[in-house]
Amino acid sequence: MPGPSLLAVPSVSESLEEEIRALPGIASIRKVKFFRTQASGQPIAVLAMDVFEADRIPLDLEVGNVRDVVAGMRDGGVVIGTNLGKRLQVGVGNTVDLETRRGVHRVKIVGTTTEYTSGGMALYAEWKTAKSLFAIKGVDVFCVEAQDNAPPALAAGLEGIAASHDVLLQSNADVKASIDRTVDGIIGFMWTILLLVFLVSSLGTVNTLTMNVIEQTREIGILRAVAMTRAQVKKVVRWQALLLALGSVLPGLVVGLGATLLLHFSNEPMTGLPVEYHLDPVIICVVCVVAPLTSILASWLPARRAARMPVIHALHRG
Repeated sequence: MPGPSLLAVPSVSESLEEEIRALPGIASIRKVKFFRTQASGQPIAVLAMDVFEADRIPLDLEVGNVRDVVAGMRDGGVVIGTNLGKRLQVGVGNTVDLETRRGVHRVKIVGTTTEYTSGGMALYAEWKTAKSLFAIKGVDVFCVEAQDNAPPALAAGLEGIAASHDVLLQSNADVKASIDRTVDGIIGFMWTILLLVFLVSSLGTVNTLTMNVIEQTREIGILRAVAMTRAQVKKVVRWQALLLALGSVLPGLVVGLGATLLLHFSNEPMTGLPVEYHLDPVIICVVCVVAPLTSILASWLPARRAARMPVIHALHRG
């Protein structure tokens, strides 16, 4: 999935394919090129690639049979991102006008795919078709597939070629690890935000309970005067904190889930990219348990203040 910076990276010569193919254990090599153009007046990203397998294609097709899509791309058709299709209001069987080096060229849509490049405003074309229409030069990515019984020398050979031509070599495992690190970073950021929410809510609880203690100064003084112990005063304040938390968890849960549903249903119309809605029951249960505990912990200072308040002072202030 290329980002904006990848669309502007320097290309390498197509002749590098022959150097890679000479290595032992190569099953297939797929060339990929990224560039920008316009489709029916909309700026898009074009991904040109080799299409040579009748029953396999590296696309997450949403509409279209694999064999029909491969045959259609070989005949000059294109596969478009779902977001681009919705923006242009076209689908399989329709056509789209591409800005090419030879002017506007109309191509047939043979499939749609879930695509995230340029926000889904992307289009896939077969390598020879793209080269004919756009006169592309160079290759941005070589996708190399090794044979099942590939010798260990293949990895060393690829590393040598990458070093000699100053290109980046990444295995599927490297790409997956990179994506996992990105996802883990996002998850870690979200947990940090959640902790900050609990911190802010704790400060709010402390402030609310402190105000309650100040407002109940006379009542506390009277209860202390009729033999209520300091421990019992602390218990009263903690129960107030617990009731405050329990009374806010359910409304907060309803509002929070409603907000997530609103964001979910508004995401696809705005971005054109379908995202599965998923609730993690573990996180919801943790929040429902931690929220009251946080409130009880936050009541420690107000409860301590109420318990240490002198009875005479409390009655005098009241």
